[in-house]
Amino acid sequence: MAELKSIARCLGLMSLLGFLPCFAVTPPTLISHDSSVYNANAASRSVTPASGWQAADVIVVVAVDEGAASESFNTPTASGLTFTNVINHAASSDPALLISTATAAGSGSGPITVTLTATRQFGMSVYVFRGSDGIGNNASQFTSSRTVNLTPTAADSAVVWAVGDWAAAVVQSPTPTPTNADVAVRSTSIYTVYVDELTDQSSAGTTAYGIGGSGTGPFSIGAIEIKGAAGGGGSPAAGVSKRQKLQRLDLLP
Repeated sequence: MAELKSIARCLGLMSLLGFLPCFAVTPPTLISHDSSVYNANAASRSVTPASGWQAADVIVVVAVDEGAASESFNTPTASGLTFTNVINHAASSDPALLISTATAAGSGSGPITVTLTATRQFGMSVYVFRGSDGIGNNASQFTSSRTVNLTPTAADSAVVWAVGDWAAAVVQSPTPTPTNADVAVRSTSIYTVYVDELTDQSSAGTTAYGIGGSGTGPFSIGAIEIKGAAGGGGSPAAGVSKRQKLQRLDLLP
């Protein structure tokens, strides 16, 4: 009972001070998701986010290629954005795979460009998230398994994942069920590619991301967590200082 009273008093204190409970998490908001073609040869592709970006937005770039030889992706470029490659797998009898992220320092718009070290069939997708505390965990695998396990840092994160199937099998269904199934393209005898997004992974437990059905690959799979925003902030009620509120709770003289 004493512990419950302590918890209640703590929450009451936070409420009086104008703060939400620290454990409340709001999923990030997906502002835009845009993709290029994936089934044509190129050495460079660009995608322009439909709504641009604002300060503190998190931008996620995904690119997958056919995996013809040993080609690899260069770090994405865009005016006003600096990208960090989270996963950058060079082709090796499996598709090359890139997942790269940036946090916007200010508002902007324009093309985001990805280049490849060879001319191959490849494509790219761009996601812009708002109201995020940043990038969380990631996972990847390059085997015959159709999924990869990802454990997020917390519940209510978004997850973006991509699958490249070097065997070019017929299109399967993504798993888990995405909010946005953005890419499911089979280029016959070349490769099959999937890019999907789940805006709110409500569980903090480990989840397998990839495709269901059948197929032996090899597969290139990557998944990344975009964290939600923890509750907090806010201002004390007008005319009442934080010190006055603490005094009312007998926490200050």
